[in-house]
Amino acid sequence: MRSFLVRRLIRSIVVLWGVTLISFGVLFLNGDPSYAMAGADWTRQDIENFRRAMGFDRPWYVQYLEFLTRALTGDFGNSLSQHQPTFGLVMARMPATLELAGAALLVAIGFGVPLGILSATQRNGIWDSLAMGLALLAQAMPVFWLGIVLVLIFGITIPILPVAGRGGPEHLILPALALGAHSLARNARLVRSSLLEVLGQDYIRTARAKGLGNGGVLLRHALRNSLIPVVTLVALDLGFLLGGSIITETIFAWPGVGRLTVTAVRARDIPLVQTAVTLLAFIFVLLNLLVDLAYSRLDPRIRVA
Repeated sequence: MRSFLVRRLIRSIVVLWGVTLISFGVLFLNGDPSYAMAGADWTRQDIENFRRAMGFDRPWYVQYLEFLTRALTGDFGNSLSQHQPTFGLVMARMPATLELAGAALLVAIGFGVPLGILSATQRNGIWDSLAMGLALLAQAMPVFWLGIVLVLIFGITIPILPVAGRGGPEHLILPALALGAHSLARNARLVRSSLLEVLGQDYIRTARAKGLGNGGVLLRHALRNSLIPVVTLVALDLGFLLGGSIITETIFAWPGVGRLTVTAVRARDIPLVQTAVTLLAFIFVLLNLLVDLAYSRLDPRIRVA
């Protein structure tokens, strides 16, 4: 177990290093980043002064080592548009993004897993066809399109829910539905296929031969083993939800990191974009590590291996 944890930590560190390298390298895709960050009314002398002040006149690898050294201490520099430390700006918005992603994940798991169980236990029946039809429809709808439709229905046609801003639990309903619909559908289909595969195993037939009822077989034997692939997707879902929150937060005016990133891109505030990307990647890698460790609690065979 200890060697497994060490290997996963090393891989996580390598991934984070790659993220910082890529996010830093984006600066130099179009040559000197000073011209990309320059204002429309800047003179050539203004650009040159800015270039020296930001350290862009030095070799890129020297700049990257300095960036990496400062990032390890939590210093990602200052925002060009807001003139404040970027780390503080991103962390101030992080709770809102995590709240939205958590609510969307709750929707994806809380509705997706029961829907998959219902579909598997009613295989080829009316409920199976209805559940899988809805899942297929949810997977086919893009987040931005579903978000706009929800705003039109529940904000204009039937104005019963708030469609903008962050407040009480009612403000979370529409953004969480829009963001979590795709993951909900995928979880439902995955649970169905995984559960059907497990229900055909020999140990399930043995349990039934011993007189265990369908409910006991499902809860004590089948469901626990069939959830292994779902747990794998939880970490991937969180990454998808954190990334997809950029679109959702823009549609519903949710004050999170995604909306902050869009604003930073429009303002050509690259240091702020770098900070947001790096911190979101750190959270994603950390959650993946925790999910890997959770495998052994669900399946003893993984713990032994």
